Amino acid sequence: MTVSSLRNPKSETREMAERDRLNLRSRLHEPTDWSMSNNMFFVAFVVIAALVTVLVLVLR
Repeated sequence: MTVSSLRNPKSETREMAERDRLNLRSRLHEPTDWSMSNNMFFVAFVVIAALVTVLVLVLR
């Protein structure tokens, strides 16, 4: 197999790059797994802190 047979035409390479660029642009505003897990941890922390506060106030 020769190198020239492995090469993509320039137009195909440009199309692939454009698709990648569009995919990246569409995914920019989606939260990633780690940010979603950080948000869930923060929400759980606030809920637990609120429950502990309510228990302390009720049991006083």
